[in-house]
Amino acid sequence: LTKLGQKIALHGDGLTTRSYMHVEDAAFAFDVILHKGETEHIYNIGAHEERTILSVAQDICRLQGCDPSAFITHVRDRAFNDRRYFIDCSKLLALGWRQNKSWNEGLAETVQWYSTVSARPSF
Repeated sequence: LTKLGQKIALHGDGLTTRSYMHVEDAAFAFDVILHKGETEHIYNIGAHEERTILSVAQDICRLQGCDPSAFITHVRDRAFNDRRYFIDCSKLLALGWRQNKSWNEGLAETVQWYSTVSARPSF
């Protein structure tokens, strides 16, 4: 959005927290569950750190070379917006899975990927 000059809209104050992980870490988690997990067991896949939605938007702006105060806008919060989601992935960790990509590395790769894809001509 920032590359198109559009603002990033955040619900409420942006201080809700979520856990994020790179897609490669998620795929690796599925691979570990497939090869080491037990049938009929439930394995949660979760990142080990939480971030506010506001901090995510600020990090994206910085990677795009944009001023966060110019590109982040706040809109009315959803009626039932949980302030926090956090997943207990201890069973997955016990199988040997570990998150490999740091937040900064994963976000930089993701922003770069979107920049590359959005620059391609549409078919």
